[in-house]
Amino acid sequence: MMRFVIVFVSIVLAVNAASVKELWTEFKQQHGRDYRNLREEQHRFSVFQNNLRVIQEQNQKYDNGESTYFFGINQFADMTPAEFKFMLNYSASVKPPTRSAAVHKMSGLQAPESVNWVQKGAVTPVKSQEQCGSCWSFSAVGSLEGAYAVATGQLVSFSEQNLIDCDTVDAGCDGGVMQYAFDFVQQNGIERQDDYPYQGVRGQCQMRTDKVATRLSTYINIPQNENALLDAVANHGPVAVAVDADGYQYYAGGLYDDPSCKQEYNHGVVVVGYGTENGNAYWLVKNSWGTGWGDGGYIKMARDKNNQCSISTDASYPVVKIIMRVLVILASVVLAINAATDRELWTEFKQNFGREYRNLREEQLRFSVFQNNLRNIEEHNEKYDSGEESYYLAVTPFTDLTTEEFQNMLNFSAAAKPVLEPIAYHTVSLGSTPSSINWVSKKLVTGVKNQGQCGSCWSFSATGAVEGAHAKKTGELVSLSEQNLMDCDTADAACNGGDMTNAFNYIAKHGIESEANYPYKAKQSACKFSSSKVAAKISGYKRVAASETALRDAVGNIGPIAVGISADKIQNYGGGVFDNKACNGEINHGVLVVGYGNADGKDYWLVKNSWGTGWGEKGYFRLVRNKSNQCHIASEGSYPIAA
Repeated sequence: MMRFVIVFVSIVLAVNAASVKELWTEFKQQHGRDYRNLREEQHRFSVFQNNLRVIQEQNQKYDNGESTYFFGINQFADMTPAEFKFMLNYSASVKPPTRSAAVHKMSGLQAPESVNWVQKGAVTPVKSQEQCGSCWSFSAVGSLEGAYAVATGQLVSFSEQNLIDCDTVDAGCDGGVMQYAFDFVQQNGIERQDDYPYQGVRGQCQMRTDKVATRLSTYINIPQNENALLDAVANHGPVAVAVDADGYQYYAGGLYDDPSCKQEYNHGVVVVGYGTENGNAYWLVKNSWGTGWGDGGYIKMARDKNNQCSISTDASYPVVKIIMRVLVILASVVLAINAATDRELWTEFKQNFGREYRNLREEQLRFSVFQNNLRNIEEHNEKYDSGEESYYLAVTPFTDLTTEEFQNMLNFSAAAKPVLEPIAYHTVSLGSTPSSINWVSKKLVTGVKNQGQCGSCWSFSATGAVEGAHAKKTGELVSLSEQNLMDCDTADAACNGGDMTNAFNYIAKHGIESEANYPYKAKQSACKFSSSKVAAKISGYKRVAASETALRDAVGNIGPIAVGISADKIQNYGGGVFDNKACNGEINHGVLVVGYGNADGKDYWLVKNSWGTGWGEKGYFRLVRNKSNQCHIASEGSYPIAA
């Protein structure tokens, strides 16, 4: 039926004078129109009527199957096409370019049939540039938001107003170019939307360096063809592009396919995906005219139609450099952090991880340790930024601990009793194993848990392996109780350490309750186990021979594997493939291998930890594989056999 924002198909074909008046009144109310005098209102009403006829004609074609898109009433319905075109001043007043950028290289990978970065969580909600010719800033920021989300897993809304006010190469509300905006962010950084909100007019630059949320290391220009644009969108994320938007004025939905759309561009937008609809290939494009325009603020544009609307002519994307925050610290941008920033990070650290120290003296000591760790993080991340390292460090729950304190915390099997039962070993399969495997995506792994201030890693490693075995056999993923093991497994020592094979022996004899029935307390209590509430059973366990080949075979063919590792060097791990040849100390921590793969030519193990999602890659880490059994990853592996 006819709605205000979308005037749809044949319903509008017989609009009479009374109906037009009603639509006009509704239009003015919806968009806050208040004209200077009666003469101007009469002129605007006449324009509105002409536009309604254009909408009706297009929607008749859509209704007859002659066109793939339809028109509707939106905020531009009282503007003539000439006025609308004049408003599109993408780069009207910008200064000439000062330097060239790197050029996108084709990945050589087979692109997916479709990609939607909105669904992947890399696109912020649709924004509105209002009565300001700042499309360039929204296009640049949209691509930056996507690159940041892909790199960090965090979707952050960045500030267009920061660019409008402070980027002097561009011209605020009088036009700009996305690449110049990228230059600005590379040199100066950019604040968050919350810290520097949008005003819709150019003002004095209010940027604060202590509120910079991210920077760029560079930006990449894409060759002027749709194949290159497809490769970039598929493999990197949202891409800033310039288009000819003359025909956008009334667009309300469908796949916009207009052969008359010119090869001249006048508007900046973001390509956030692509796909096929009813046999027609399209680009999914995010605009900056609010959700009342188009398909909720988006438009589907014809793809592989001779670069229609010039969509691939001026395309680029940024490469982010991630500023130090509490959960992620990256790259050389953190090298000049001053005392004030250290204090801010310290406050943020205490808030995020619930730190309350006994007295001022202890807090001063912990702050000193924290600062020392920050310097180590900065030094390492400079190497990561220059390509010398494959992983980066971050502020984690352990950044107020010295290295020695952290090592003392890792009491994997400090007080466990020796295993007395005969040992069965995993038999390596004769067939091939998959080139990569991820049991998380195959629904054999529960969410990341947190052992807290308790040396109970062994119980989390053991339950994780049993959860996987149980899920693989039954098809039901159940979170099992670490507290059950801590309270009732007398061969292990609860918060003072334990061994996964002892835990398997306990479960083989008694079974184990679910997390829901026997929740975690992070301290040992009296055993409250009830045999009537057993959620999973095993018949025994097998050890894995101490080689990475055997471990890969077990992970690839069996499922998640409990392992012991040397964890001395992962205190402040933030992300990437951990590769540190010095990781060769004693085994002191129990974790769960949940997969393996290859990233940028480097083989890795995918490992689930029990330190919460504020550590590592949302609680996981990738450890280098086939590198002399680094961190002893394959020295002590075992898995349960589901009953």
